[in-house]
Amino acid sequence: MMRPDHHQGLTLIEIMVVIAILTILFAVGLLMSMDAFRGYSRRSERDTLVSVFQRARSSAIANVNQHQWGACLDTSVPTSPDYVIFSGPSYGSAITKLAIPANSGVTITDTSSTKRFNCSLGGIVFNQLTGDTSDNTITVNQGAITSTISTNVEGRIDW
Repeated sequence: MMRPDHHQGLTLIEIMVVIAILTILFAVGLLMSMDAFRGYSRRSERDTLVSVFQRARSSAIANVNQHQWGACLDTSVPTSPDYVIFSGPSYGSAITKLAIPANSGVTITDTSSTKRFNCSLGGIVFNQLTGDTSDNTITVNQGAITSTISTNVEGRIDW
């Protein structure tokens, strides 16, 4: 005759250990996914800014509308900044303006000596046919992570 087994199922302590392990795994996964999202957000903003510079430079080289072309950051509304591509010698005297929304959660800083990237200072201008511009360095920050975009006098855009 078989004896009945009195040890069927899990004890309360075993269940609590499993719940604790699952909670720790969930917390670590959540932290890692938040870091990945911040990195994605910063890289996405950097790529958007590079494409703004490339579009302005391409328009200048192609001599679209027979004007210089430039790019700047419009922070006149701090909660919704815009990148602006414009034609003309500066943002203030621009003939054509195209606004592209910027991510307000990412900090954009002009760390170059001329500090012209802000629209109120005229913007970064690319010359007709050559695409030449001044030396500029723009920093994209989110948290402790930084990306740098730079242009040189020949219009080269590095990131």
